[in-house]
Amino acid sequence: MPGDVAASRPPSPFVPTPAPDGGGGPGALWRVVAEAFDAASAEREPPPRPPVPVPVKWKARRVASLDLGAPLLALAAGDLDGDNQAEVVALTERHVVVLRPAARGLAEVARAALPSDPASIRPRDAVGTVVIAHAAGAPSEIRARASTRGRGGRWVLEGKTLREVGSVLAFPLCADVAADLVPGRNYFAGGPGGADVKDPSIGFYTARCRDDVVDRAGRALRAQATVELGGGVTVALETRCAARDASCTPHRELRVEGVGVALELDDVDHDGTIELITSGAGAPGDADAVVVWNLGEGGVGKKPVFRRGFSGGVVGLVSGDVDGDGDREVFAAVRLMGARKVDIWLLD
Repeated sequence: MPGDVAASRPPSPFVPTPAPDGGGGPGALWRVVAEAFDAASAEREPPPRPPVPVPVKWKARRVASLDLGAPLLALAAGDLDGDNQAEVVALTERHVVVLRPAARGLAEVARAALPSDPASIRPRDAVGTVVIAHAAGAPSEIRARASTRGRGGRWVLEGKTLREVGSVLAFPLCADVAADLVPGRNYFAGGPGGADVKDPSIGFYTARCRDDVVDRAGRALRAQATVELGGGVTVALETRCAARDASCTPHRELRVEGVGVALELDDVDHDGTIELITSGAGAPGDADAVVVWNLGEGGVGKKPVFRRGFSGGVVGLVSGDVDGDGDREVFAAVRLMGARKVDIWLLD
């Protein structure tokens, strides 16, 4: 199940709850103090700015066919060099590969080999995760691990070179979430929060997070999707609510059945609602599909926003502003089972 994530801002311990009071007296005094505190807090924090929607026409267009040298395991996107344009990072069974726009598609600009440490136990189906972590005052870094190696690594992009700056032992799922595989299996132990780690019957396939979006009113929003062993995905939505914002719901959980392990979360059209973008739930080697669901205030949309079938398997989904125009692009990576070559499709 989804791990603990930041919820609403707690009220100040220095301001008691106003007592019900019909007129003057202590209750009225506390109300004055509380209102003054809220006003001071509002001055310190900028008011929410509702997002400005942009038109999105969902359609699939193949923009690249790349031989990555090994089967692709996962994708991530983020600005690695501070130029306000996201790079796409591909994790294969052997390498971390950085891709950037070239002509009308994507092309490789940097590559680094995964750590050579041998894996003690490898699942039959290789598993890999990759995230891009941002920290104030430090360069953004790639964190990745594949089940084909005994540990993962951390890399920063310097020009056209990936420099390894450290290691990771667990599999990074989000910037602040990691997990370990059940030995010899292709799924993770317990839940993203680490519960019931010793019980091999409790686990999940993967998780994905998004914390750089806002809701319709402009409140900060975090989403975390967890794909469970039964094939369903639970999405936990956490909204940063102001202390006296009665219209704000701090926590919601939504569920979609029949999804695959490739997924992405984003507000692609900037309308204040999250899109859940998933692959299908078929077996490896089967034909696959990309399905886009809208996670609105009323729940999951009755029908998908978009659906596109593919003859190969969808092994990676990612969104990011790769061209620097302020809008995010959504990419799907499609390959045949075991193939080194991958087709990259632009979906919006």
